[in-house]
Amino acid sequence: MMKYLDLRFDQLMGRYGFILGAIVLVIALAGLLIAWRSDKAPRSLVAALMIAFAVGAVMFGPSAPRVAKAFWRLAFAPPPPPPSGPLRVGEAYVALAPKGQGGTIPAPILARIWYPAAADAKLEASGPRPVDCAALSSTRLADPGPQGRFPLLLYAPGFANAADDNSSTAAMASHGYVVLAINHLEWTPPPGQPQSFFDYSSEAGYQATLRRGAEHSIREAKVALRALDILTECATGDFAKYVAFDRVGFFGFSFGASVAANAAILDPRVVAAVNLDGWVFGPALEGGITKPYMMLFDDEPLPDAKAFASPDPATRAYAKAQDDLVREHGRLFESPDKYGFWLRNTVHADFNDLAFSRGNWLSWFFADPSRVKAIREDYLLAFFDAYLRHQPQTLLTADPSPYIGVTPVKGRPKWAEGEERVPFLAWIGLK
Repeated sequence: MMKYLDLRFDQLMGRYGFILGAIVLVIALAGLLIAWRSDKAPRSLVAALMIAFAVGAVMFGPSAPRVAKAFWRLAFAPPPPPPSGPLRVGEAYVALAPKGQGGTIPAPILARIWYPAAADAKLEASGPRPVDCAALSSTRLADPGPQGRFPLLLYAPGFANAADDNSSTAAMASHGYVVLAINHLEWTPPPGQPQSFFDYSSEAGYQATLRRGAEHSIREAKVALRALDILTECATGDFAKYVAFDRVGFFGFSFGASVAANAAILDPRVVAAVNLDGWVFGPALEGGITKPYMMLFDDEPLPDAKAFASPDPATRAYAKAQDDLVREHGRLFESPDKYGFWLRNTVHADFNDLAFSRGNWLSWFFADPSRVKAIREDYLLAFFDAYLRHQPQTLLTADPSPYIGVTPVKGRPKWAEGEERVPFLAWIGLK
């Protein structure tokens, strides 16, 4: 019970207020029906029930469309909304083959490419077999207009996910970006080592996770950058003519965020990176991020003193992991060209297409996944337009955000200490 009482006041009202409102509505309506059937109900009771009904309606009313849509999603499980931009989107599944050296033939890098297609281009669904780079020569891109070339973005998916785990890739293509995504690299535990990549069972487990995370995210970043090298070398036709390969952006979801951040540290071509609710490891966690950087993150509570003092080593280790991430980002967000946005009432899956699966159904009652997708794509577009197209964007500096439920953390240094997220029991003086 204490777990559910220990909520921030704003979270109590923003996340659970509609549930309280629904309960009040039902009780008040039931009371009014009983009073209507009875001739002896005092007028004062009827008046109180009517006031309660009005209060419940005020609390539940704003959430009614979202709740109705959540039930509709449960019934029909619609896919993510189509790309929001004005351009048609083409997709290609490609095998980017490095040139062999010394008689060896390296394995190709499997990747997906989303691109703004010409208005009259014939678009075919990408099949199960990848095409080679030469097949892209006949691909017709849209006219990039005065900008001359389309900027290119790299994308890294979540841990163990495929390159197409996030339809924001296609959305960015519909706004005039070419997006190149690779699959997450498989990880096999060494003999005698823990079978889980992420181990927060103890301080030693956390330190081992930091080492694995650094090694694997840097390795995956190098593969993504190698894919960029190959595509740059083999591009012909419209891809060679209309795509800018020398200044690119990189965004990633979950573990892919560490891949994106470390790629920006490794390669001068990557001029800006976005973290979609992910952990970072290695240089990205150790002060290495100096380029433009943005993080969008969910509503997971920050660790408190009780977590650090817990007798459970797993609780202490996870609190330490959260604290390391939050403090480094709290420092980053106060420096130029670094942005953080807290999307309230969201969960981790809201930052990729898992948000639309029935396995995520409970979160639909608290945040509409289509709305969250639109918000994250507006921030992605604003960020990359600012740093790849050099177009000033007021959305990045707007405080308050034009979106209800989005809190910019720049200028709120106490956010990193958890003081922006006050538990409800503490707010009312009971803790």
